[in-house]
Amino acid sequence: MPDPVVSAAAVPVPVAPDLRAEQERLDAKARTLEAAERSLAEARSKLAAREASVAGRQEAATRERAELDERATAVSKLEARAAEVAALAATLDDRTTLVEARESELAESLAALDARERELAGIREELEEERRRLAARARRLGEAERRAPVRPVRPAEAISFTEGIRGLSRRRTE
Repeated sequence: MPDPVVSAAAVPVPVAPDLRAEQERLDAKARTLEAAERSLAEARSKLAAREASVAGRQEAATRERAELDERATAVSKLEARAAEVAALAATLDDRTTLVEARESELAESLAALDARERELAGIREELEEERRRLAARARRLGEAERRAPVRPVRPAEAISFTEGIRGLSRRRTE
């Protein structure tokens, strides 16, 4: 038995005229299908390339988003630190104002103390001058007492006011 497939391919079979139209229609469909398959393969290839491109861009966007999130976190930390620094600066400004006010008060107090010190120095000089004057007077009185005769003092005998007046008047006349 001869192989029907081999014999059909090896020997052209005459085709009837009414089948020839069907054969041409089938050949046209085959060519259309081949062209459609090529177009489909090209479209799938382009689609795969686009999907790969989109996937790459998506990965890049994901990485960029992660970087942006990290930067946003860093910026928020820096903003928080900046707020702390601003608060510290305000506190330092307040302290500076207080220190300047206290410095002003101390300067006024120092000026008042200097004035008081000068006043006390003047009073001290006056006091020393008065001491020297009193010492000189005491020396003069001491010399005068040494040179003056010593009189005995009589005891007071007055018993009443009237007798005291009489005793004084007697002494004057003596």
